[in-house]
Amino acid sequence: MHPTSDVTRRTVLAAGVGALGLALTGCFSGRSDVETVQRALQAAVEDLPEYVAGKVQYQDGFSQGTSISGNISVATTTRAETERALERIHEALIRSYLPQTNVRLASVRMRAYPPDQANEVVTSADIVGPEDRVSVDTDDLIEQFDIN
Repeated sequence: MHPTSDVTRRTVLAAGVGALGLALTGCFSGRSDVETVQRALQAAVEDLPEYVAGKVQYQDGFSQGTSISGNISVATTTRAETERALERIHEALIRSYLPQTNVRLASVRMRAYPPDQANEVVTSADIVGPEDRVSVDTDDLIEQFDIN
């Protein structure tokens, strides 16, 4: 037997075992169903009376991490009303997020603004003091709304 072919076979076998391991890790890692979670979050926001338009984005990936973000137009005219609307959006999001299967800690970067006034934006960081002082996450929303 040629020594090079023996090395090639071992390399191919090792690569195959490694690929199988990666595939199985992906299947059994307990990741959330992104489409299901995103639909639930979007529906929760759309059910609010302040909602005018906009989309909630949910990502649960290996490299980019888990995040909830979105730009939402709300039926408000003052900054204070927009802040209250974003608080209601946050509460709707967290109450919809927690019952979902296999969800993890997620960063939250929502933006709300009155219709036709995208320059009057209120962000998650404007109204929720992140515990870690870096960014707002789902744990901050759980604490804000005293959810156990």
